[in-house]
Amino acid sequence: IATFHGVTAWIDALSGHPDRAEAAMRTAIGAYVRDGELQFVPFFVAALGHSLLASDHPAEAIAAAEPVRAHPDVERATQYRAWLDDVLARAHLALRDPANARTAAGRMSHQAGAAGNRLEAARAGILLAALDRLEGEHRRAEAHAHDALTTLLELGARHWATEALDQVRRAMVARLRANGHHDEATALKASRWALLKNPPNLTGDQRTDDID
Repeated sequence: IATFHGVTAWIDALSGHPDRAEAAMRTAIGAYVRDGELQFVPFFVAALGHSLLASDHPAEAIAAAEPVRAHPDVERATQYRAWLDDVLARAHLALRDPANARTAAGRMSHQAGAAGNRLEAARAGILLAALDRLEGEHRRAEAHAHDALTTLLELGARHWATEALDQVRRAMVARLRANGHHDEATALKASRWALLKNPPNLTGDQRTDDID
């Protein structure tokens, strides 16, 4: 039941219903803490963090996730650490705090790599790509995003593969602009929806732009 509640809230947060997800997770956290079922609380807090991020409240997401991530018991739970670090990295990134965002994303990447968790390592790669781009490291951003995209496609993780593809596009746009190729950068920036479509669904203009 706990897993069902947490997954449902996470899906709600990612599909346009963050307020519903937030309310459900605050209720669940209160109930499980009251009943002493603390092993599920980090999962609920991660889902709560994503609902707050989706509602554009990154500071509140940090306030919820940080103390739980720092709890000694969470140090023994690799998956919980990854989920909470993901929330913290995204929240700090939203607040334009690259140092703390990179700390959380770097922890997530290192832990996932050590545990052989390719999915979480790839998700950390998306965050590192966004940070690289923010810091002007466009080629490194492309490399991180491309590696993440390749892994996520292999794993069939469509939602995060889409996010990784967008990071590849953004990094390439930034690099083109930095090198003075403004027309190419504008064209690539406008290609976002074409890149996300299946080839048979492209419009005539999108097919032509893709060939060019």
